[in-house]
Amino acid sequence: MFLGKANNYNTYLSPVIVFSGVLENYGAGKRTVEINYDPERKMICKYVPGGGTFWRAGGEIVVSEEEAKERAVEFYKKFIGDEYNDHENDIISVRDYGDISKVFCYVDINTVYKGVVYSYDSTRVVYGMRYDRVRDYINHQGNYDIMSQITTLSPNPGVTIEEAKQILKDYSDVDIQDGYVRSPLRLVWELPFIKKDDNKMHYITIDAHTGEIIFYE
Repeated sequence: MFLGKANNYNTYLSPVIVFSGVLENYGAGKRTVEINYDPERKMICKYVPGGGTFWRAGGEIVVSEEEAKERAVEFYKKFIGDEYNDHENDIISVRDYGDISKVFCYVDINTVYKGVVYSYDSTRVVYGMRYDRVRDYINHQGNYDIMSQITTLSPNPGVTIEEAKQILKDYSDVDIQDGYVRSPLRLVWELPFIKKDDNKMHYITIDAHTGEIIFYE
């Protein structure tokens, strides 16, 4: 859904959704915001600026990265309401995107269920450190009850990361980088690697319980 707004609240067109703690438009002209609403969970799961100008170039940093992280998490708590009881032990991290990360704090919140971190079941909150406001809110976390249906294997791998790397070495002549858990359906090791003959980044996914090669790119 897209909603347009002029500078005065009285000029809103119905239906009206008014947010607090988010970036207002800067200067004259129309702005648009993309908003996605989940009718089953009765929750807004996306708020992202579309067209228009939302912030000026330059200006001093008024909120530290740590403060921005804390305020982004508080914003997240308010948005998901009672569902936060299921997510209070989730993994919270701050992404570094170079110079833009000096202005905006990119906070990722990944679901944890029975010790397994779900990389793709996550929420991102982008907080403006010059403006002390949220810019983006994108919630890709599904219904927490589903986790009990898909997390059926042990969260403890039967294959260590070193054994996974050895499987990769036996499979192909490569330079190994590092590995991390990727899949929300199986416990896996995902290993990025560079092939000596093409010097390009590839990926192999190995089942962390059986050692089976699931995916090779």
